[in-house]
Amino acid sequence: MSAQGTVPPTYERSEWEFWEGLRGTSRGLGRLLQQELRRARITPPQYWALHCLKVHGPVHGGKLSRWLDVTLPTVSGVVDHLERLGYVERNPSPEDRRRVMLVLTPKGARLVERLDREQAHLARELVDLLPPRDRAAVTRALHRLSERLTPEHGPCENCGRSNGSS
Repeated sequence: MSAQGTVPPTYERSEWEFWEGLRGTSRGLGRLLQQELRRARITPPQYWALHCLKVHGPVHGGKLSRWLDVTLPTVSGVVDHLERLGYVERNPSPEDRRRVMLVLTPKGARLVERLDREQAHLARELVDLLPPRDRAAVTRALHRLSERLTPEHGPCENCGRSNGSS
């Protein structure tokens, strides 16, 4: 149902238009990210794992699973694929031999840099669609929504994930 169509009885028109606009934006961004990631032969969770390793450095799987909001077995599968592609290595922890640290390889760092450049290009295109005043209002609104939608992670200015302790 479009924002122009019939409004469900549980919504005011402005609420429905907001919700439809947000969903459409989310779908569009997700589609564009999926296209980029398909070319790189990785999935969104694999991309976020690489991104977190780039931003925060080596971490153990438990911390990465919390940042990605997935189970430890899911992180293991994500890391298995990234390791096969040469993007991540598993190394023993210098503090605790029982722990394995996940480390971004130079090849993984190059991939994240390339994807970041592609996303920056897209961001510039989207930013240019809005006049500066609207851009500032949208930015404030998006930050407020993000804080409400991911309170357990807290704001991380670098990746949207917590960089708190394990």
